[in-house]
Amino acid sequence: EPKEDLPEGYCLVFTLVLPDGLGDLIFGENAVQELLDVTPIAWVRCHVSDEQLRPGEELIAATAARLSFNLASAGKSSLGDKISPQRLEQLWGKARARFLAPWIFGLSENDQVLLDLAKRSQKAFWALTEYGRSMGN
Repeated sequence: EPKEDLPEGYCLVFTLVLPDGLGDLIFGENAVQELLDVTPIAWVRCHVSDEQLRPGEELIAATAARLSFNLASAGKSSLGDKISPQRLEQLWGKARARFLAPWIFGLSENDQVLLDLAKRSQKAFWALTEYGRSMGN
C-alpha cells in the first residue's frame, strides 16, 4: 500500500510491461525520470509475466528508489492483489496528472480497473505508447 501522505502535486505513472522484453519498462522509466525534474512521482508497474518481474525491477531499482511511491505487480490481473481499490482510487484521484506510459489496451485485465477509475473520478489520463505500436482496443 502507498504511504498515507504523498507529496502535494505528485504525478501518477502506470507502466504495462509486456513479456516480449523490458523495452516497455525502460520507456516507463524514461517518462518517470523526465517527470521527476518537475514533480514528485508515484509509479505503478504492471508486469504481465511473473518471470520478468525480478530482473525488470532490478533494472530500474535506482529510479524506483528516488520516488515518493512505487509498486510492482506481476500477472495479468495482479493490481488488485497489491493495493486496495479504495487506496488505488485515492492515489488516482489526488494525483496532479495521470500517465499510462506505455500502455496497450486489451493486453491486461488491469485495463478495466484503470478505465473504471477514470470514469468514476472523472479524472483524465494521458496514454503513451512506443513509436510504431498501437494503443490497442
